Amino acid sequence: MVIRVDGHAYYSATFLCLGGLLSAHAAEAQRIDALRPRETYLYSRNRPANKSSQTNAALLLRRDMDLERAFVAAGGLCWRERTRLASAVTSRALAINVRIDDGMSVPEVTVIVDEAHRQHLKVAAHGISTGSIQTAIDAGVDSVEHSNGVTDEQLKTMRDKGIFLDLTPTFYDGFWSKIHETITVSPALRAANAAGDEAGRKRGAARVQRVLKSGVKFAAGSDMCWYYPGKTRDEATATMFPTLQKSGMPTLDIIRAVTTSAAEILGWQDRVGSVEPGKFADLVAVGGDPIADITELERVRFVMKDGQVVRNDIASN
Repeated sequence: MVIRVDGHAYYSATFLCLGGLLSAHAAEAQRIDALRPRETYLYSRNRPANKSSQTNAALLLRRDMDLERAFVAAGGLCWRERTRLASAVTSRALAINVRIDDGMSVPEVTVIVDEAHRQHLKVAAHGISTGSIQTAIDAGVDSVEHSNGVTDEQLKTMRDKGIFLDLTPTFYDGFWSKIHETITVSPALRAANAAGDEAGRKRGAARVQRVLKSGVKFAAGSDMCWYYPGKTRDEATATMFPTLQKSGMPTLDIIRAVTTSAAEILGWQDRVGSVEPGKFADLVAVGGDPIADITELERVRFVMKDGQVVRNDIASN
């Protein structure tokens, strides 16, 4: 789901992965976007004025929702703020996305989780550091996005509690150098980017292997908010597939992560994620075998949404 606030667009990691798989080109993305689930973004607290509008906002809503913003108080939500949050989550939102930093307490996040769960909504936590991930786990969120600093013990706890991990492999395979290929930079910066990319490859591969070994439920999303020279947003998003494979994830696990697992993380496993009677007829087709060559998913040739063909490059051949 794309959420637009003050002219800016914000993308959920999981929705980015689904968008990249289902809507191979921008034209299809525009047609399909209106049918995607809604997501409300809730951020932990106000940031300093020099930060971006994304982090200044406590609650980011679609303009047509016509809802009040809910602000998180330092010691938790007071009655008024709880009421506002309850009002927000009863809109067409599907999930609440909470940005958790190390300064946020478990009681603060627990209030958000309890309120969302009371309205039968999922709570996804933006967690980068080990501390923020632990806060998310202790508060009982449904999934943790990114999880860069996740420990083996936290993975075990997430597995036992049924908390999803949403991998975002943006920087797992030299991405920083790739987006600077067409930009004139100093030799020193280019060398620094290369060194950082190599470190990112090692960290990414190690994280993927620990996730696979732990048995935790996981999905994957691109987190693609960058300009990738020569690629549309959807094409750039699809580069996550070979990136995960290079990090050691088996091809079938990659496909499951962005289909059946992504559907479950959203609570939509009864409607999307697999081809079964009674579910939406959302299908894509490629020219080769994606099990043998995962990059086939970057070359989608056929798209069906709700049983309606919106792209068909196969028939023309």
